[in-house]
Amino acid sequence: MGIGDGVNTYSDSMLLNMKKSELIEIIRCLEKNCCTHLETIENQTNYLKKLTGGDNFPSLQEI
Repeated sequence: MGIGDGVNTYSDSMLLNMKKSELIEIIRCLEKNCCTHLETIENQTNYLKKLTGGDNFPSLQEI
């Protein structure tokens, strides 16, 4: 349904014609995806710190 998954995104007119409950479902999915991506980035940063033995990588809170 979205960016990067090989499927076209919804047009504005389609979104305008959706029920609020459908839009809320999409928004909750996007929120979950965003949190998952942020967690992945944080895990990768910590792994890089561990591999390099350095703290030269800023945390997400510092960015």
